[in-house]
Amino acid sequence: PTRQLLPIGPQSLISRVARIHDAVVIDNVDNSERAYSELLPTTQSAILVPLLDNDRVIGVLDVQSMRPNVFKQAEQQALKLLASQLATAIRNADLFEQQQHSVLENQRLLEESEHSLGEISRLNSSLTREAWNQYMFGRHHLSGISLEGNKFTTNAQWTEAMIESVKGQQPVVKRKDINRVVATPLILRGEVIGALEIETSTTNDDIELELVDIVEGVAQRLAVSLDNARLFEEIQETSYNEQIISGLVTEFQAADSLEALLKTALEGLSSSLGATSGAIRMKQASLNTNYAMLQPSQPATVMNGHNGNGSNGHHQNGTMNAQHDMAPKTPPATDDNTGGIA
Repeated sequence: PTRQLLPIGPQSLISRVARIHDAVVIDNVDNSERAYSELLPTTQSAILVPLLDNDRVIGVLDVQSMRPNVFKQAEQQALKLLASQLATAIRNADLFEQQQHSVLENQRLLEESEHSLGEISRLNSSLTREAWNQYMFGRHHLSGISLEGNKFTTNAQWTEAMIESVKGQQPVVKRKDINRVVATPLILRGEVIGALEIETSTTNDDIELELVDIVEGVAQRLAVSLDNARLFEEIQETSYNEQIISGLVTEFQAADSLEALLKTALEGLSSSLGATSGAIRMKQASLNTNYAMLQPSQPATVMNGHNGNGSNGHHQNGTMNAQHDMAPKTPPATDDNTGGIA
């Protein structure tokens, strides 16, 4: 078959069929109507039937014959039925193509969602691991607790069952003499934060399976509760730190001089942190960025002391110095160059 593009002008038969939404039958083609089909110059009769999708014309079925008066009523009805079936097939093909496009788009979105969920899961796992590492760094006494009879003891030793359950990230059942040991990892957002182990004298296999389910369920909820407790403690610590800082800032605002402000800062840190000594150094503009000019071996002048000229707040090496002994003090002895903060 030959493919041919036909120009469709406002006066063409195809345009006419599309406008009236009905078939056009030509029993005997004259010279004026022959121009619409230069590809088939021997055409003597033709019928053009619209392809309708509801009220929308999606095409035109153009059937031509080399004989005049061919398309009688029966042929017209048959071709209209064929046009209707063809329109339905085209509509179904379009719907199938749209559905295929939707399936591919949904598949793409699903893959993107799975990738995003994987990234979120990895991020949550990383954040959980980092948070618990930081939390446990200064809390070595929380490394483990054991219950023997009615007595709790601190114990950081991991049992063989615990290690095996953590490696496999699933419950493990082992025999210990006549008892059975059930160990399961404490998993939080894909990250193992510990392990739970229970030893029981149960020997019934059915009860053993039930015991494993119970221990695993408790471990899952315990991991979440442990994380909530960690967050609560960290919030309390943050709140306490903010209170300390806020209290010091309030005292800073009440200071009426630079010397008083420096003293307030050191005394406040001493009281809050339990420090035994502290110092503040004020850089002068004349130093620029050459900190090598500061010589630690030279004696630093302490604010509120006295120098040889009787001046107060002496500048040494271009810096203003403030030191505070944060340990309990007795009245210090002073010489010509230094003095303690009272």
